[in-house]
Amino acid sequence: MRKKTELNALKMYLLVAAFRNNDLNHTIISYEKIHHYTGIPENDIRSALSFLVNLNLIQVDRSPSEVVKDAEDWSMKSMNIYRLIGLKGRHLGNTSSDDLKHHVASESE
Repeated sequence: MRKKTELNALKMYLLVAAFRNNDLNHTIISYEKIHHYTGIPENDIRSALSFLVNLNLIQVDRSPSEVVKDAEDWSMKSMNIYRLIGLKGRHLGNTSSDDLKHHVASESE
């Protein structure tokens, strides 16, 4: 590890792996919770995610915005959906339909 971003990316990957839904292979978590669990400053989370996306280790999607009532006012809060890429077996939520058909065909042979 030569850079802060690489260490943060490792922490982020392990967090996604630890908190993922085993059936759907995804984690839905906010930047505040990422900071809470990993200690990554919120301003550095995006660069860590970009590093993982460029290495084809995770996929990031936007979740629908949720209305959250803060102590002071109502606000829109959105979280991301993080998926680990490259898992085989029952974790097919991160593959294309062509990959799924190929996987099912190879399993039945």
